[in-house]
Amino acid sequence: MLGEGWNIIYYESPSGDVPVYDFIESLNSTAKSKVLNTFDLLTEFGIKLGLPHVKKAIGTDLWS
Repeated sequence: MLGEGWNIIYYESPSGDVPVYDFIESLNSTAKSKVLNTFDLLTEFGIKLGLPHVKKAIGTDLWS
């Protein structure tokens, strides 16, 4: 539903690597803070958050 928030689930490879988490951890504190703040907004508002954070892919049911 449009008004529901999201759960953020990181991809984990068969060997146990979590590349997105590792990337976020490698960021400087300012960039890391921005990413985590955006994740907080997404978990609360989901796709209702809108641009610049969420955009529907044209011709599909996918959002990015």
